[in-house]
Amino acid sequence: MSNPNDFRFECVHCGRCCTDLNTLVNTTYLDILRIRKGLNLTQKEVIEILGFYVFDKKPTIKEIERMVVPPIETERGLAFTGLKKKSKG
Repeated sequence: MSNPNDFRFECVHCGRCCTDLNTLVNTTYLDILRIRKGLNLTQKEVIEILGFYVFDKKPTIKEIERMVVPPIETERGLAFTGLKKKSKG
């Protein structure tokens, strides 16, 4: 994303993104810093809300285009950071 002020996602507090297993909200490093500052979280609390997701299969070009930042290559395959799922929205 060339301009960090251009958002592709805006939380409307519906709970769907947090609970739908087919929807993952990936985060940039700037997002993580904003979340920490905006919610006044400790480092431990930030780690508790973030997940490190590894794709089971290679994502399609369309899936990658929908992401805020592209996945990174790891020894286990393509991966990205994102908000952890909640059991209830």
